[in-house]
Amino acid sequence: MKLKLIAVVILCTVLIIGACKKDEVFAPDFTTITQTDSNGHVNGTVDSSDWSYDDFWNGTELNFLAFKDTSTKSTDTLPGSVSVSPAMTNPNAGLFILGLNPERQVQMKYAVVNTDLRVLHYGSRKLNGGLTWLSFDLTTNTAVRKGEYYRMYYGFYNGKDSLYYKGHGDIKIE
Repeated sequence: MKLKLIAVVILCTVLIIGACKKDEVFAPDFTTITQTDSNGHVNGTVDSSDWSYDDFWNGTELNFLAFKDTSTKSTDTLPGSVSVSPAMTNPNAGLFILGLNPERQVQMKYAVVNTDLRVLHYGSRKLNGGLTWLSFDLTTNTAVRKGEYYRMYYGFYNGKDSLYYKGHGDIKIE
């Protein structure tokens, strides 16, 4: 009888331990960048996951854009297509430009994080449909250091505050 009880306890313990979901460590690799010159031409390596649509973001990534936004919202309630050019130049000294081409008026939210996944810079901008060039200046941010890699997360929202296009791109500061 004692043997059966011990066997049941051991079996239950094994089943409980096996059923516990292990926390996955989220540690993205920022070191593969799409290298571009000041005209936006690719002139080196290409990271095919950068500057495009991300199918899935985990909770950590979604939280990067969860800040309270006080800027003027988009009035267009329909989602549309969006294209994002690679950062130019990349690598850079903390100043880079993105070419954005939303089909409709959108609200863009973005956050720049370091390899420890700490948000160093964030903001939002209302964009009208069509090609737009936005500059980003990280040169005055004392947390941004030469020789290190960073990731920009971006999301596009319609007038109902619905995220319909999201992605990321890696940059290196030199």
